[in-house]
Amino acid sequence: MATEQDAEAETTRASGSLRRRGKKDSNTEPEQLMLPGMARPDAESQIQLLLDRLGEGSLYVSGDPGSGKSTFCRWISWLVSTGEIPRFEVDAPDEFRETFPDSLRGRLPVLVRLREFGAYLPGQPGRQTLSASEFQTALEKWLQSTKPGGLTWNDVGPHLKAGSLLLILDGVDELAMSEGEGKTAWSPRESVLTGLAAAVPEWTKSGNCVLMTSRPYGLDVSQVEALAGNPLLLTAICIIYGEGKQLPRDIHDLYDRIVKTSLHSRYPRDPLLIEPVRARLAAVAVGMHTGDPFELERTVPTAEIRFDELDQILAKYIGANRETESGFRDQIEAREDLLNHSGLLSQGSTGSAGFYHLSFQEFLAAEQIAKCNEGVDKLLEVFLQRSPVPNWRPTLRFLLSRRVAIQGHKPVLELLDRMLAKVNLRNVAKSAGLALSAVDGLAILLDRKLQLQQPVLERFTKICLKAIEQNVEVKARAELALMLGRIGDPRVPESLDDSNAWVNVPAGTYVFGDENEKFAIDRPFGLSKFPVTNAQFAAFVADGYQNGSLWHPVGWKWRTTNNITQPEYCDDSKWNGPTCPVVGVFWWEADAFCRWAGVRLPTEHEWEAAARGPEGLKYPRGNDREEVLCNSDESGLDRTSSVGIFPQSVSHCGAHDMAGNVWEWCSDHYKPAEKKDDNAGRVLRGGSWYIPAVSCRSSVRIHFPPDFRLNLIGFRVARTL
Repeated sequence: MATEQDAEAETTRASGSLRRRGKKDSNTEPEQLMLPGMARPDAESQIQLLLDRLGEGSLYVSGDPGSGKSTFCRWISWLVSTGEIPRFEVDAPDEFRETFPDSLRGRLPVLVRLREFGAYLPGQPGRQTLSASEFQTALEKWLQSTKPGGLTWNDVGPHLKAGSLLLILDGVDELAMSEGEGKTAWSPRESVLTGLAAAVPEWTKSGNCVLMTSRPYGLDVSQVEALAGNPLLLTAICIIYGEGKQLPRDIHDLYDRIVKTSLHSRYPRDPLLIEPVRARLAAVAVGMHTGDPFELERTVPTAEIRFDELDQILAKYIGANRETESGFRDQIEAREDLLNHSGLLSQGSTGSAGFYHLSFQEFLAAEQIAKCNEGVDKLLEVFLQRSPVPNWRPTLRFLLSRRVAIQGHKPVLELLDRMLAKVNLRNVAKSAGLALSAVDGLAILLDRKLQLQQPVLERFTKICLKAIEQNVEVKARAELALMLGRIGDPRVPESLDDSNAWVNVPAGTYVFGDENEKFAIDRPFGLSKFPVTNAQFAAFVADGYQNGSLWHPVGWKWRTTNNITQPEYCDDSKWNGPTCPVVGVFWWEADAFCRWAGVRLPTEHEWEAAARGPEGLKYPRGNDREEVLCNSDESGLDRTSSVGIFPQSVSHCGAHDMAGNVWEWCSDHYKPAEKKDDNAGRVLRGGSWYIPAVSCRSSVRIHFPPDFRLNLIGFRVARTL
């Protein structure tokens, strides 16, 4: 049997995800302000003191106007200067009591009010970026000119070199988005953010610490997650949100607003130039995607092209659009206008250009492709030609979203039906790209709460079931199954009252643990075929979660004291797929569900018998790790998957996902001697998406306290026959 030390090691490996991955993925605010090497406070119920977090490393802090960001910056400057926490007449409550971090001792604090710092930036026309050295030069100029607290660069420079500087940058939002007009316009905010992004990694690597503040922008990160790397996107999104306190409802509408906002800020006095500039940019985007006209065919879009290639694209476009392009002498002048004024195209390495963010290129390319390919037949050819190349998928998604936004949902349903009809059911892998584009189209329609036609649903369902049966590449299979869960997966019962939700485990002799100790199952029992899904658990949340009689008294007290109303990740789109295992479930929560459903948690001996079978296999389908096909770390999914998508790892009794996906609570205390202790650790089995397959062996047992909640913990249920 596995030693206690082995089990502790497995538990430690699993609990590490609480720190690194388990806390809602730190899904909080736009990551554009999260420069390399910086952290931000976790959005958790537990109070976290900012001073403690700053002691752990560089930090970004947001807050509404008047919430105390600047006061906090001054407080930190004073604390670090004095090196101690002052005594107060009235002690703070324990949870708010600060202690001075040792890591901040001996540092030189330098408070920079960015509103004033902007005047020392090199504001050349068209500038939107700074290198690390340019940012440092601006910092030197600011110090030499203002001498805050009598400091000059001669004081600060040695601390920066020694790794003992605390640089406090207050008010990113107070930097102007744009200064100057026309050809003299440039962006102070973008310049500072790019300069910091370049400088901070080296500074923090040397031991320096950076504190940065800004107003929050109230955005749902799931909507802007893909935009995280670019300051230009941040500023444009902030303006859009500020206008109406919400973002457009889908990706096309969002980018349409971003492009319009960006171009209006660049051409405030020349609104008639905006549409021609946009069309010119779209032509460039398509050229970078397809290679036309300087290559016969480019399979994979490129994010950067040489000036001579850019000039060929513009020359062809100007030649075909003389009426709108008559203001330029030649393509070189047109190129310089886009690079210096559009705010969306920038100069890259020597003699090359690219869009500030690849998603701009993808959006604009889709816009141009749509204009040149009216009608379902032409668009279908675009999807058939481009969908096999993964790099084209974002552009095709924009294409679908644009079609819904402009023409409504019926033309998209027709296109999806035609696309799905082209998927080869005998070999789904050959048409996987087309099927995944259909996933994107269905998601766009569902997110808009539009009704889907039954023929489309039936076609898609057949494709998904074949993909699972044929063991299509795991990431594609997982995506297809997630969408199948949204429209209705016929494999996964909605209720445990359905007989198809169960498998039977026969009575007999089985083995337990790595030492293969024999034990007997005296009578057969039922086990849920899959871990309990989000959809199945949601019925309990709606119907019985608030019924205290269903809960263990200790669990009910913990739930009400902590104001817990549902599992941890029920509202997180990464984890709440209808047919994915419910996660973030603490043991008492699982126990209450069982009482509500009239079932129970399996004992760990029952669980292991169902997983290993009479032969005592190491894994549900064999003894060699190579035979294990499951959602473990090796799958690369980095998340839970819909249940039942690894048919080759079904156990002897027909149970799915007994290796990987989620750790599953069992009824047992980990240590029999602690059986009377309601707060003692409970057993978990099966491994998870986060750990290697070797740790998903059927004999591995770990333990957590019954109030532990993680995105890698779920459960399945049993019943006595």
